[in-house]
Amino acid sequence: MSTYAFGLERLGLLAVQAPRTCLAVLLAFTLLAGYGLTLVKHDNDPRSVLRSDREHFLSYDRFLELYPALENQVFILAESPDLTSKPVLEALRALHLELLFVDGVTSVVSIFTARKPPDENGNLEPVFPEELPQSAALEALIADARAHPLLGDKMLSASGTATLLVVALEESLRTPPQLARLFAQIDGLIAEAGPGLSLQLTPTGLPAIRHETVVQIRSDQNLLIVIGTLVAILICALFFRRPVLVFLASLPPMVAILWTLGGFGLSGEKITAMTNILPTLVLVIAFSDAMHMVHSIRRQLQDGLPPREAARISVIEVGPACALTTITTMIALGTLVIGESRLVQQFGICGAIAVLLAFVAVVVLIPALAVLLLPNKPDAAHRVTASALALATRDWSERLWEMVRRRPVAITVIGVIFLAITGAAFFQLEPRYNYRAHLPDNSPANEAIDRIDAALGGADAIFVHIEKTGVADGGQKVPIDIIRAVHDALEREGRIENVMSLASAVTWLGTDEAAGADDGSIALKGLPEHYAGRLASNKGSSWVVTGYVPAASAPQTKALLDELNVALDAVRAEAPGYDIAITGLVALAAFESGRMIERLKLSLAFAVLIIIVVIAATARSLTLALLATVPNLLALSIVAAVLYLMGLGFQFTSTVALTVAFGIAVDNTVHFIHRYRLERQSGDIETSLALTMRKVGPVLIAATALLSSGLAVTQLSALPMASLFGLLCIIVLITALCATLVLMPALILVARGRARRVGSSG
Repeated sequence: MSTYAFGLERLGLLAVQAPRTCLAVLLAFTLLAGYGLTLVKHDNDPRSVLRSDREHFLSYDRFLELYPALENQVFILAESPDLTSKPVLEALRALHLELLFVDGVTSVVSIFTARKPPDENGNLEPVFPEELPQSAALEALIADARAHPLLGDKMLSASGTATLLVVALEESLRTPPQLARLFAQIDGLIAEAGPGLSLQLTPTGLPAIRHETVVQIRSDQNLLIVIGTLVAILICALFFRRPVLVFLASLPPMVAILWTLGGFGLSGEKITAMTNILPTLVLVIAFSDAMHMVHSIRRQLQDGLPPREAARISVIEVGPACALTTITTMIALGTLVIGESRLVQQFGICGAIAVLLAFVAVVVLIPALAVLLLPNKPDAAHRVTASALALATRDWSERLWEMVRRRPVAITVIGVIFLAITGAAFFQLEPRYNYRAHLPDNSPANEAIDRIDAALGGADAIFVHIEKTGVADGGQKVPIDIIRAVHDALEREGRIENVMSLASAVTWLGTDEAAGADDGSIALKGLPEHYAGRLASNKGSSWVVTGYVPAASAPQTKALLDELNVALDAVRAEAPGYDIAITGLVALAAFESGRMIERLKLSLAFAVLIIIVVIAATARSLTLALLATVPNLLALSIVAAVLYLMGLGFQFTSTVALTVAFGIAVDNTVHFIHRYRLERQSGDIETSLALTMRKVGPVLIAATALLSSGLAVTQLSALPMASLFGLLCIIVLITALCATLVLMPALILVARGRARRVGSSG
């Protein structure tokens, strides 16, 4: 059996032989990880999940190089029933001016940047004079601002109760510390704006989303680890009762978390909203393996063996199964590299390494500490008795076995039928993605997006990037004609509002481009720099048309953009030498998220296939491997049915959760098969299954309770990604446990019974 899991369990035997040396090595490694903990950084960019080498992302990157301010800007939503009154307008203008002095702010656009058409000298006078008038005169100015072709309804709602201040940031201002300082200043100005006025000011936009996300990631990291650890220790205390055994089971998971977080710091990998789940995942996986190892040591102590021998036998009996569960979980995580999302690939690679580190912590620390800490006196060893929880779980296991023994065929038929019914839901689920899934629940920035959608025509920007790529010929349209054609195409699409382009500026300024230039340069020179930079690049060969839509799911947005692309094809046909592409974060999500999620579903299929092969190779039985797959597939299909009934569809988080949960859920069947094969060497099928249920059932129940309780703390997270991941994993683990303890032995009885009948008839 030493090769059952490729010999990884031999690390435990080394720890039994040289416990102090092994502990010294692990201590040095832990100190290094502690230093790495001081280097940990966070990635707060919701675009990371869509990052790839595909054409759409490369085009998006190119667009951001030319127009960095278009998505690195804060929207401050100002709302008041008295918004158009003189006191509120004066407070907003004062805020506008104060924002210009905030470090990292390059410009601010609001209704106060609105300019009148040029006079005879070419001067652009502000719509709102320095001294605001009263009554009808002020209402006339507000009407002029609302009718402004470069601002219009995007900046001031039709009801006159909402307006935006758009704060453009320096391109380099993106890191969490920089954003923290920025929003500290902005929040301070907001708190001081308009004292005594009924004025609500809420920052939103991509930088606000990134700031809120990283704040929540850090909060989650502390909360989930602390509460998860306390819950796991409590379960261990109830199961093992003896303090030294609880300590043996609890220390390795804590060390594994430190190694995981320290590894992020030492490697330079940033913790994201997705990889933030890894410490909790490592915690519960390590606790599960630790419970199996300590449970085995306790059994040996109850039989009167000294600690060193108890640890050695436990490593031999349980070590291979723990190693194999580590391998299957690493395989499940490793298959995520099939997906094209770099964020998901990072999660898979880092997760696989973290799970391996957790195994090393468990298989080395527990035997080494058991040898050094457990007393060698036989009378002390004999006092290690089972706890009430251990006795209760053993009783449950024996009752389940009696039920299975009496009705194996009925249980098998019901299980297969249920698998077929719920499995159909898996193929009915469609990919879904919304960047707002990265935002914390009750996020002010998230709620502001909904209010912008309702009052100002939509918060999500659709950009059409026009870039000169070839040499113009004599019959080619001039750029301003192309811009105008694209602008008209967006306006004809009824769901896109507040379209803005250089064509708007040309019309508003009254410049005759054909007389002096064909690229809108005359109009650009007549505009303030902060306007011009939103319409054309300073390189003179790139222009952008912008429209806004209400927030929607990626499939809904893709349907809209597919229609727009058809309309733009006519423009492209008339504009050789120009690249006309729909881009932006919303467009990127619409075009790429569905295909990426489908690739992740493929990784789940690969995980199932590879794990079957690994179990078959290590157990030396294809039959057992196939039987072991059925309970876990049932767990996945049940989750798919839950997603279908909830109308959630397949998201990045749910697909990753199913893949990871499958790798963890298989652990139950691995431990079950491993014990069954040991018992089968000296008994018949029924006796072997009975002993397997008696010896493994209790710890599987306790370990699943620990895993589920540890993952349940994710429900305290305000990040929907984390809470959904934890919920789906819990459903998979609980259903997989029930299937392993009920359906698995029934399948073995039915399969072996059929084999005997076939053999006797032959």
